[in-house]
Amino acid sequence: MTVRKAIDLGNQLGIDWAHVDFTPLDFKNGVLVETEEHGYDVETAIADKNDTAIFGMIAWRHLKESPYYYEHLEEMERVMKAELAGIRRPDSMRIRP
Repeated sequence: MTVRKAIDLGNQLGIDWAHVDFTPLDFKNGVLVETEEHGYDVETAIADKNDTAIFGMIAWRHLKESPYYYEHLEEMERVMKAELAGIRRPDSMRIRP
């Protein structure tokens, strides 16, 4: 997905780009994350992986919660992988609200 396609999708969904706290790039990245999270596991898929509107709505909702939602998610996943690998996380890696 390109940023241009993300802008077009956001427009179709009703995102008013002048009044949101996130960028089209943030939205694009969110759609890609949600597609990966929810579109590829046959048992838990909530939509067809090509249904970008569903994943766009999920990404929009998360970005409304926090424009940094996907940055926090990336950090949380990095910490979780380190913990699963048996690496103790330093305080500097703790997720903050």
